[in-house]
Amino acid sequence: MTSTNLWRRAIGPVALATSFLLPVAVAQAAPAEHHADAAYFPAPVYVSLQKSGTIEKFPDQTVYPGFPGAHYLALSPDGKTLVVSGFKTGQVYIADAKTGKKRATLSIGKVVQGVKIDPQGNYALAVNASGGRVAVIDLAHAKVVQSIAVGHKPHNVRFSRDGRLAYVTVQGDDDLAVIDMATLKKVESIPVTGLDGPHNLDLSADGRRLWIRSHPAKATDTGHVAMMNLAQEKVVNSLAVGPFHGGVDLEPTGAYVLATDIGGHTVDVMDRNALTVITRITVGDGPHGVRMSDDGHWAYVTATRGNELDVIDMRNLKLVDRIETKGKFPFWLALDGNR
Repeated sequence: MTSTNLWRRAIGPVALATSFLLPVAVAQAAPAEHHADAAYFPAPVYVSLQKSGTIEKFPDQTVYPGFPGAHYLALSPDGKTLVVSGFKTGQVYIADAKTGKKRATLSIGKVVQGVKIDPQGNYALAVNASGGRVAVIDLAHAKVVQSIAVGHKPHNVRFSRDGRLAYVTVQGDDDLAVIDMATLKKVESIPVTGLDGPHNLDLSADGRRLWIRSHPAKATDTGHVAMMNLAQEKVVNSLAVGPFHGGVDLEPTGAYVLATDIGGHTVDVMDRNALTVITRITVGDGPHGVRMSDDGHWAYVTATRGNELDVIDMRNLKLVDRIETKGKFPFWLALDGNR
């Protein structure tokens, strides 16, 4: 399949102050495509379709039905198990990634947000946002074994590289809750100063820096991405990005950080060493989920209102494909390697 590519290169790196975004180059959108090109998918990509209650697996675009409110999702290290949050259903689903068959449905609260599986594949954490807690799920037995109070309105979670700790963004308290996975207890709260509602997050390959996306109050408000030095437990830089909230992802093998804006239609590309925005790429309407392939070659973006999965070539920062999803409101995604 041939994809139309109308991206424009940025003239040069753009310095960015902590509260003001200077104009950057904007990519033009390519026409929507209806079928995925396997060349863009070195490993399967799983997308949650929230308003359809389904999961779609790319590139073959197989649809797994029976996941009401499919919201966040996570893939186990062995690529065999999916854990999916049911958003306002209060449920968490455990399923076979190869077949889509559900193994279990667990109730943890009224509103479920982020889910994540530890690097060893033993536990999944599911955020009970309405209850201010995180449920610990024993994957081998498909049952909740602990519920940990973390603060007001928690949102998403990220494990340390060794799986010893878990970091939970707590929007209502503007901080990070730290969970010790050996004791399954909250051991610390770290203030996220200067960021409006810590939302989604990702961790650098060396485990030293957390990148945190904000959730401002209004859909038209400018979003920010803060970089926290974990050794200092301090936010050392903040960059203005697109409006409202979104996802954030670090390139596994390189220097790029990506942030989406569900209130707009762009992906901000940041240099994590220079701490600047390099360029802004236009994608489908309402982008939220963003993940890069394990080799750093491809980036995948879920356009919620555009009902498409967009593909960016990270080697030249070009939008190369827009794939219509077989359901509505593609929200989040998971893939082998960079989960």
